[in-house]
Amino acid sequence: MTVPATLHPPPRLSLPARRTALLARIHVARQETTEAGRRVALDLQATERSRRSILTGLKLLKASLVAAGVIWSLNASSRIGRGSRLFTIAISLFSTMRAIRKVSAFLIPLTRSPGRQG
Repeated sequence: MTVPATLHPPPRLSLPARRTALLARIHVARQETTEAGRRVALDLQATERSRRSILTGLKLLKASLVAAGVIWSLNASSRIGRGSRLFTIAISLFSTMRAIRKVSAFLIPLTRSPGRQG
């Protein structure tokens, strides 16, 4: 039979040595927390830039849709007599604006940041 080796507990450090070790661990933990905070801040900045880019793209899309609707309504009315032309343009533009409002109502909640209301 083998005799189990007796494990000697580590020698007790003096109070000043334990204090120094504790302060060193606190310092390391603070540095890690600071680095994590910096990474979170960078992520938030990148997210905000992405959100603004998406909003700009949606505004450009909306303007393009309005322009396309205007062109479409003018083309639709070009082959119609003068009396009905204004009526056709108005109906075409109203239908374009209605479609844009429906698309905006769907997209706006998706592009708002969670902390903002309104």
